[in-house]
Amino acid sequence: MKKVIFLASVVCASISSFARDNAFLSPKGKDKGIISRGFYLNLGVGMPSGKGDGEGLERESFGIQPSLEIGNQWYFYNNDKIGVGLKVSWFQFGFSSHKNTDSKIKTSTLDLKFLKFGPQFSMALSDNSALDFSVEVEPTYFIQGYKSTESNVDYSGGGLGFGLLIAPGARFRYNKFAVGVDCGFGKATLVGTGDLDGMDSFKVSMLQPRLYAGFKF
Repeated sequence: MKKVIFLASVVCASISSFARDNAFLSPKGKDKGIISRGFYLNLGVGMPSGKGDGEGLERESFGIQPSLEIGNQWYFYNNDKIGVGLKVSWFQFGFSSHKNTDSKIKTSTLDLKFLKFGPQFSMALSDNSALDFSVEVEPTYFIQGYKSTESNVDYSGGGLGFGLLIAPGARFRYNKFAVGVDCGFGKATLVGTGDLDGMDSFKVSMLQPRLYAGFKF
């Protein structure tokens, strides 16, 4: 898995560098109105969860997760109606906290995504509005800490997770303003330490739906 994440990051960095340096990817002076390259900034609200690969284990919520994301988009082909290109999210940061009333455990999660990338198709609805559809590869990393919420129980620990998720998404843009939704899903590996038996390393099925609003410049 580490090799896959490393390879995905190298591929993304190479593609994005190529996009900046080559004139045929939406070169200056050839952007087509609402179907144009640019920089974007998003504020999101996610609802991540994970389910351990084991009999009897249930999906656990990680809580409501605010996030910040910055990225760029380019087009291999575009006109004033449609565009086919590349969407690259350089960095996405999120944090959440959740109290499980059944297990009496509070879990805090720091979610980090570097170099999300994937193809994007854009369709103009008018001169000022457009729909974007994308499918991104998400190298994801998360740090979790857990602690008992019972005052008489000393029960704590933490873990580091990493994985490669797939995130289809859609976005509506009006001038510079944008709203969208995406959902990352796939397997991650969690390596942990603490008081949980068998916490050394195990697989987690991740599900990360997210709503966001922001600007595309």
